[in-house]
Amino acid sequence: MSNLRENVSRPVSASTTTAAGSQMDSGHSTTDGGGTDALFRMFGGTTKGAQLGGEMRLGGGRQLLAAPAAAAPRRTTVMLRNVPNDLGSLDLIAIINQEGFKGSVTTTTAGYAFINFLSEGLARMFRKIFQGKPLTSQFLLKVGDVSDAKTQGFVDNMLPHQNRAPMGLHVFGCPEGTELVRGGRPIQMSLQDMIERNKAATEKAEK
Repeated sequence: MSNLRENVSRPVSASTTTAAGSQMDSGHSTTDGGGTDALFRMFGGTTKGAQLGGEMRLGGGRQLLAAPAAAAPRRTTVMLRNVPNDLGSLDLIAIINQEGFKGSVTTTTAGYAFINFLSEGLARMFRKIFQGKPLTSQFLLKVGDVSDAKTQGFVDNMLPHQNRAPMGLHVFGCPEGTELVRGGRPIQMSLQDMIERNKAATEKAEK
């Protein structure tokens, strides 16, 4: 059996099983024919490239590759803690907008808020600005604490409310920016309208 350096047209893996069931270490090539060569080329023509698809197993004349890992969800939703209890939704959104952000506050209760942005970059910028920042001059010792929300995405955060309130429930937000702001403050709209507008705005931002 030839060494991999002498026969680079065949891929290997840490533990490659042949159709007959025998195993070889990563220093040797497989005995499969042209199908192996095609697989090798598909993964870039290098030993490292051949291993990108996970451990290769040859059985019954077929090559089975481990399914690629699912893409990580976009981290666009943050949780802001230590919001003063007397700071309403509109006031909080006004503070956020003063810093140049145009996101949407899904809820503000018991001193915390969930805020969704149209991109991961805006969410990271928000964390950098508001982490440790006093939200009002009256509570200088009560500073913002920002972390990724457990549930990501505006729609996924809002849809559970369908079970507790009709889709006509009014929420606050400005997912598309200034066109939804009147007199410097976000307007109210139905939950259904908010979800539809946010979907459209997110799709537009991703183009």
